[in-house]
Amino acid sequence: MSLLNKPKSEMTPEELQKREEEEFNTGPLSVLTQSVKNNTQVLINCRNNKKLLGRVKAFDRASPPCSPPGTATWCRT
Repeated sequence: MSLLNKPKSEMTPEELQKREEEEFNTGPLSVLTQSVKNNTQVLINCRNNKKLLGRVKAFDRASPPCSPPGTATWCRT
């Protein structure tokens, strides 16, 4: 059975760690992971049509990315 299909409650700590690594390397968070590793810029779309362009230093699933001073842009429509 694949780790993605198995309920988290039935996983061992090793399986949980492996699943989390897979999610960070292949899922939506992989863009942020690669940006941290390669020190590349990312464009983050925020609420109210605001966008942040900058380099990500660190991020967490539960909180917004932490980045050094960057460029904030927004458009009014």
